[in-house]
Amino acid sequence: MNHDAAMAVVDGRNILWAAHAERYSRIKNDQFLNQAIVDEAKTYGPFDKVVYYEKPLLKKTRQLYAGQYSDALSYTEMPQWHLDRFGIKIDEYVKHHNSHAAAGYFTSPFKEAVILTVDAIGEWDTVSISVAKGNKIELKETIKYPHSLGILYSAFTQRCGLKPAEEEYILMGMAAYGEPKYKDDIYEDFVIQAPFKLKKNLHRGLSDWHPEADVMDIAASIQSVLEECLADLWHRASKYGSRNLVYAGGVALNCAANTALANMGLFDNIWIIPNPGDAGSSLGCIAASEQRHLDWKNPFLGH
Repeated sequence: MNHDAAMAVVDGRNILWAAHAERYSRIKNDQFLNQAIVDEAKTYGPFDKVVYYEKPLLKKTRQLYAGQYSDALSYTEMPQWHLDRFGIKIDEYVKHHNSHAAAGYFTSPFKEAVILTVDAIGEWDTVSISVAKGNKIELKETIKYPHSLGILYSAFTQRCGLKPAEEEYILMGMAAYGEPKYKDDIYEDFVIQAPFKLKKNLHRGLSDWHPEADVMDIAASIQSVLEECLADLWHRASKYGSRNLVYAGGVALNCAANTALANMGLFDNIWIIPNPGDAGSSLGCIAASEQRHLDWKNPFLGH
């Protein structure tokens, strides 16, 4: 039901097991659960509660807005429909960005922090800033669809001949081999930097924008724009006063940007859960539901 399906099992504060569907199906970024991963999860059962990482009905309102009518009106796009075949009933749904924020904060060593979540899209939120203290997380501000740094970066991933929502890491690597010649053009055509906003919806890509350009230069240009826009968001997060940052969401996988951002010196301590994307939300939705820290020891949690 997403581009990176996963499951996790938690008992109290103890993380018993967590794994990616792709490890069992051998399909990179497999969006569906499969019998093998479900069978292994069930060895830790029976379960007191099953939590899902987003709210599907709220997501459908955004799909309707975006003109994704076939997805919005299809019952096969409901997570419970997929889980019925495994005999699993969802007891609780947690908002997408709440799952990301909880995955980061409740696995961190911090007792208080500011949480910045940046991804392509959840139900509606694409950026959120929250403050956390003890076992409480309070949402402070959001940016909503269609204004999305993740969608922007994915659109340029597709423009460079790569698979969007999967091969962004290749685009990030390509950036090192180019020059940001088209950075000003990206701002001119697509982006308002501060506060971040897109001038047009790029959910369906940007076609053959600058067809004459070397893709390495396009990669370098969008990487530079991403880093500058993220720098503004980090500055916004720092204004909430904490010296501890939890950084979450799929955009937090951009390690090249993370290096530049960390070097700004806005925070003394930074925690990024080793899987800050949607698969990490298999832990995050549980933590969000239970509202308590998990006993994080290492990322070696499953197959």
